[in-house]
Amino acid sequence: MITIITVCYNAADNLEKTIKSVLMQKNADIEYIIKDGKSTDNTNEIIEKYRLQLEKNLRFIYVSEKDNGIYDAMNIATDLASGNRVIFLNAGDMLYDGFVISNVNKNENDIDILYGDIAVYYQNKQNINKSVNDDQLDALKNRMVICHQAMFIKTILMKNYRYDTAYKICADYDFTLKAYLNEKSFKKINQVISYFNLGGISDRKAFDLIDEAYDIRYKYNLISETEYNNLIRKNEIKKFSRKLIPEKLYIKLKDYKKRYNSRNWDNIL
Repeated sequence: MITIITVCYNAADNLEKTIKSVLMQKNADIEYIIKDGKSTDNTNEIIEKYRLQLEKNLRFIYVSEKDNGIYDAMNIATDLASGNRVIFLNAGDMLYDGFVISNVNKNENDIDILYGDIAVYYQNKQNINKSVNDDQLDALKNRMVICHQAMFIKTILMKNYRYDTAYKICADYDFTLKAYLNEKSFKKINQVISYFNLGGISDRKAFDLIDEAYDIRYKYNLISETEYNNLIRKNEIKKFSRKLIPEKLYIKLKDYKKRYNSRNWDNIL
């Protein structure tokens, strides 16, 4: 059995398509946990709309209680998980097709982390973001190269390591890097795992994400104190520069960079 975890708060506009993508899975033994942070919109109504269908087709657990943010909610849900592996799908994310879970179960059970590729929609166009291959995972020492919506993690490993809630944006990077540095086993699955919903907290707080990533690399002695201080200072300059750019111009520059893969704007974007 694989446990799918969705944590959410005021996610009425996005949650339904995530639930539907779980229900469309074929030939799979699934536990589905929704951890809601006491939403004040219609999130609960969406869940109740599908409750009977969920309870009929899989093992369904729904918890609605206050938490201390995304990663605390993920830890709470992980404690309830009884599947062999867990995957985290945020509200708005979707499994790529109806056979994702059944295909994953064809892989070796002794691998700690199975991972695949991710699909991203940008301006109504689908792009497949390729995760690095197994022999390229050393890149984790520099940045997050696997999307957590494409990772199937052994539940026992997730429960033992947990997400460090000191990090509000990059706790998944901290977890993945820690697992890699401690020589946990990784294996890439050559398939697209899920659709990733742009516009999450990591998109909205890009500069904070960068600071946290530097903190994590420094914690694991991957950069020196001098290099760490220089990188933090450089990011502060970027933050200041960003404040000087009007919002409409900034959006245009970001679009230009994405479409043309330009590096000319790296110092301000």
